[in-house]
Amino acid sequence: MLPTGWGVAAILVGMTVEIGEAAFWIWLSQRHRPAIGAEALVGAQGVATSPCRPEGHVRVNGELWRAVCPAGVDAGEPIVVEAVAGLTLRVRPK
Repeated sequence: MLPTGWGVAAILVGMTVEIGEAAFWIWLSQRHRPAIGAEALVGAQGVATSPCRPEGHVRVNGELWRAVCPAGVDAGEPIVVEAVAGLTLRVRPK
């Protein structure tokens, strides 16, 4: 439909747009930290559901976890997750 020169230019412009769009979506998808797994729990905030001196239970992101808190916290106090070891969280008072 297009003359020879315009056809080649249209194909090159289309390829450039597609490559730019793909690069943009790849960049966008890789700029967030993981939202699953143990890495997502470190730094999360929660609340102690039982006295944690040094062992107890905490609720983080709506889930109940076994926790170790060397500093000690009472039930109802806010906490921050420092590390994850298996199914046990190491926490500190907020």
